[in-house]
Amino acid sequence: MALNETHASPKALGKFHHFLKEHHCRLTPERDLVLCKALEWNKHFSIDELCQALNESGTMVSRATVYNTVELLCEAQILRRIHVDLRRVRYERLEKTNFIHLVCNECGKIKEVRDNDLNAHMNARSFTAFHSSYFTICVYGICNTCARKKKKSHK
Repeated sequence: MALNETHASPKALGKFHHFLKEHHCRLTPERDLVLCKALEWNKHFSIDELCQALNESGTMVSRATVYNTVELLCEAQILRRIHVDLRRVRYERLEKTNFIHLVCNECGKIKEVRDNDLNAHMNARSFTAFHSSYFTICVYGICNTCARKKKKSHK
């Protein structure tokens, strides 16, 4: 996969390259490929799913490189991580939009919802010695699909 065939914006590439230089990290084609593939996702993804998508596109990047690059992308505020539970982590593009993430404890599905009242409240808040950029809230529970399955299995 050539870089010009991807969905990565020049702005995202530029931001990542600047971050890497600022932090004395190597700028490699593999890191650019991981960035580009990660930004193609319109939903939450795992490291395994990202590795699989890279392999399916004919891009051979080690799992360690994918993991390390995703961590750098989180530090660079291009991606953000969402903890589904103590063992599972999902990632998404970091947009300055604030979401509430509804996380199913059974299947791990994540649904994003917006709450304009909460956004207004958080935007009006000021914190001592802290300037917020964005927020994300995770609400854990059970989705309707899993609730129906549980209800059927108890009958």
